[in-house]
Amino acid sequence: MLSDVCNKLHLMKEFLRSSYGPTARLKQVHNNIGGSVVTSSTSSVLLQAVASSQPIISLIRSSILNHVSRFSDCGLFAAVFCLCLLEQAGQCGLRKNVMIKVNKHLLALCTGYLQQEDCGCKVKLDFCSSQSLITLARSVISSKPTCVLTEPESGHISRLAVQAFLLTVPCNIPDTVRLGRTVTITIEGHSVLKSAVFPGLLLSMPENLCFDSLCSPLHVVLFSISLAGDLGEIGDGRIEMHQGVDVDSQILDQLLELGKQVLKDGVKLFLCQKVIHPVLQHYLRCNGVIVIERLGSKNEVSESTSVLGCSQTEYLLAAEAFCHSLELVATSLEHDGGTSLIDLTHAHHWTLPSDVTEEHLEGVMAPCGCGVVESCQNKTQSYLDTKYAGFSPAPLLTAAPLQATVLDSFTAKVNALGVAVETANLVLDVRYVIQDVN
Repeated sequence: MLSDVCNKLHLMKEFLRSSYGPTARLKQVHNNIGGSVVTSSTSSVLLQAVASSQPIISLIRSSILNHVSRFSDCGLFAAVFCLCLLEQAGQCGLRKNVMIKVNKHLLALCTGYLQQEDCGCKVKLDFCSSQSLITLARSVISSKPTCVLTEPESGHISRLAVQAFLLTVPCNIPDTVRLGRTVTITIEGHSVLKSAVFPGLLLSMPENLCFDSLCSPLHVVLFSISLAGDLGEIGDGRIEMHQGVDVDSQILDQLLELGKQVLKDGVKLFLCQKVIHPVLQHYLRCNGVIVIERLGSKNEVSESTSVLGCSQTEYLLAAEAFCHSLELVATSLEHDGGTSLIDLTHAHHWTLPSDVTEEHLEGVMAPCGCGVVESCQNKTQSYLDTKYAGFSPAPLLTAAPLQATVLDSFTAKVNALGVAVETANLVLDVRYVIQDVN
């Protein structure tokens, strides 16, 4: 029975992987007794069309569809990552409770990094210009091959989508901001390029038309700024101090207030990429909090294993399975026999055609997957499915704002990441399945 479930999960993973990304393959789904045929590469359509008698598959399916119903994006990412995590967990042979704890821990680290202001995965949107919003819309629309849109048609629909969104934003800012509503009406027989946006009030027609709107966790806190009590990171400007005020004691009082709040929030692992004031460290440790400053991988492994209750070997194996699962998602973007590369400077992703050999990598001038880095020439590269030394991605230093050609919704992506890990952990935690066969 167990091998049967694993085989079906693997089949589901390959089925969804080949539907992922801008060059995804369409799927035609029908049941084994005939009936209607569904053609799509969209997670919401595919997962609703696929039914299974296995409760585990139904659980994963429901979890991903719930995410898609809320965010309308990143469903395939969540599904593929979840299934890769489950497959890697089975292959590494670790205890399930260890995998669950390490997955939660790594999810917290990933989320903490993604929420940082200087996170390299994010591009700031300039709302004085609509170009970034159009790029985001085009990224979504161009990944839907069933629409069979030409390049001009994709561009036209992308611009209309942004125009429609901007019209929902109120001109005056009230106490509670509520966006307006956009309704899409399809009309057969007309050119896509004749589509248009009409602002105003939509009145109901006589026909009955209906438009639907679209182990307790381990608490971890991560700081990327110095907590040593110095004033070196507060930015430019003047600091005014009242006469007779002891600045050092005032700063220390604020750091201790931070420590009290950390204890109140139930944090058990306190991480800082820079230096932590020794008094704050002493206060936290006396109250049972593990404190790590100058965060690096060796420190993190040794301290985290004591918190998670596993050995260093188990932690590293689980972390490798987590990272390899993310890499498998990235390689799923290629569907034409090409290879996936990562540059070891900025950690951007390239997809190379199958006819490019290893000897000709240095001459590759194509931009990265998101379009921000123009070429991987003069950079050290590595295949995604091979071993390479760990490194910290360097930021892209440019005077002009970064102009990505492919964008994802940040909120949807972060939530999809959490849904994938939490769903995989839920499946790993299942011990028995009770099924009514009557």
